[in-house]
Amino acid sequence: MGHEIEVWNKRFAGARSAKLAKALVAFNSNVDVIVLGVGQANEILATLTHHELEVIEKKSDKEPAAIHDLNDFFAALIHGIKTGKAILLHADAHLFEWFGRVFKPTEKRIGGQAGIMANQLSAFHDSVLAYSSLLSPLQASFFNKAVRFPITKGKTTSYPPAKSAARKQDATKINWIFEFKTGEKIKALNEHASPRANRLIVASVVPFTPVFENVDLKHIAKQVDVAFLAGFHQLHGKSEKALLPKIVSQIKELRNANKKLAVHWEFVPMEDNKAEKELLQGIGKAVQSFGLNEVEIVEILHSLGAKKESDQVKKNENAFTLYQGCTKILEVLKLERVHLHSYGFQLLLLRKPYAIAPEKARDALVFSSMVAALKALKGGEFVTRTEVKKYDLTPSATGFNQLRALEGGIDEERDKRHSSFVRKDLLEKGIFEFKDHYVIFVPAPVVQSKSTVGLGDVISSIALAAERG
Repeated sequence: MGHEIEVWNKRFAGARSAKLAKALVAFNSNVDVIVLGVGQANEILATLTHHELEVIEKKSDKEPAAIHDLNDFFAALIHGIKTGKAILLHADAHLFEWFGRVFKPTEKRIGGQAGIMANQLSAFHDSVLAYSSLLSPLQASFFNKAVRFPITKGKTTSYPPAKSAARKQDATKINWIFEFKTGEKIKALNEHASPRANRLIVASVVPFTPVFENVDLKHIAKQVDVAFLAGFHQLHGKSEKALLPKIVSQIKELRNANKKLAVHWEFVPMEDNKAEKELLQGIGKAVQSFGLNEVEIVEILHSLGAKKESDQVKKNENAFTLYQGCTKILEVLKLERVHLHSYGFQLLLLRKPYAIAPEKARDALVFSSMVAALKALKGGEFVTRTEVKKYDLTPSATGFNQLRALEGGIDEERDKRHSSFVRKDLLEKGIFEFKDHYVIFVPAPVVQSKSTVGLGDVISSIALAAERG
């Protein structure tokens, strides 16, 4: 596969710039308090009794549903480190007081899918609008100065900087994020090492509404080319039933006001499985584009009744089983675009006919891979154009191994399902044209991550914005 590697290396070397589309991001933004490494956690664990450590070790075999006490917290952290997977859990209020007393944070920065997307997109251009039902002075202070916020008064809609649009009465949602590196070790009774870099996010419970309120949606839609929506995972029960029809109606209003607008939902799992299924069937069928990762796809497929595909991913997770799962999501939700980001690669399905050439969509994935890898490598809130041009990054061995897995799986099925298959296209171009869709694969860089939070949000937003730019 030497020639294919050379082709991809050249492709990455040439993908140092991209024009990005004008964007709207909504709804969830918060303040992230970040603790890098598990050194402080290990110091606290060393002070606990043998009985407490026994309880934590036993609990760590399974991921807790929520964090109610110190034992739950450490069990969740150890579970994340043992599995190397990202975890997001809500915690009782008293836990945040305890975090503030015993942990010294590495940094504080903007968080939430919408907040992270807004700041990264605005690092490349100043045509970024952000909307949230919560915009406290503290929250607003973390937005880049180029991010603007819509305000409608009467028949007039203005777009002042988010920093100057803050509302004093609004609350601030604060999440604590505990980052760990590949190979990093934590010890309770036993010592555990992480197979990959990831994080535990401990989220505060703050009343939040993922709908547009008191703004002119038609006016907003005409200002942008792409709209990124996130934060629906905070709905549950009564709030989900009350707001779902309004959310779907607002998405339709955005799309009707601007026929060229691409609306994307960046998925985050929900604690309420029933509500999640209803949101997938409602919001999923209203948007055109859907973003997810290799962990989330299992739950999504299960919620959509695709048990076969869900079980295949759980049993043998690779690019081909993930492709099969994405195909099912594309079909069931009648989407135009499904974008899966995973460790070392990206997978994109485009329903035919698609508005953008597959080559441009692939190059947008390459550019987004570079931006996300740099963000992981250096940490911080965002990556600049200067940094993208400065660093040399190449695809990973992991990515090429997954490309082979995808090629092998498709090759076995081509006579049964697909109208055409060209091996060279698959391995060198990363673009595979089938009867009713394109599948695009990009092997991505793997770096020693300083920070992993928000990488999926960066990949999804940069990829679609570059595709439509």
